[in-house]
Amino acid sequence: MSACAKKRQLPMSACAKKRQHLMSACAKKRQLLMSACAKKQQLP
Repeated sequence: MSACAKKRQLPMSACAKKRQHLMSACAKKRQLLMSACAKKQQLP
C-alpha cells in the first residue's frame, strides 16, 4: 500500500515540477517580451 502510494506520488510530483518549471520559463519569456516591448515604446 505505502509502496504503491509512493509510486503513484512520484510521477505526479515529477510532472508537477516539470509543469512548474515550464510555467516559470514561460512567465520569464513573457516578462522579457513585455520588458522589450516597453523599452521599444519608450525609445521613440
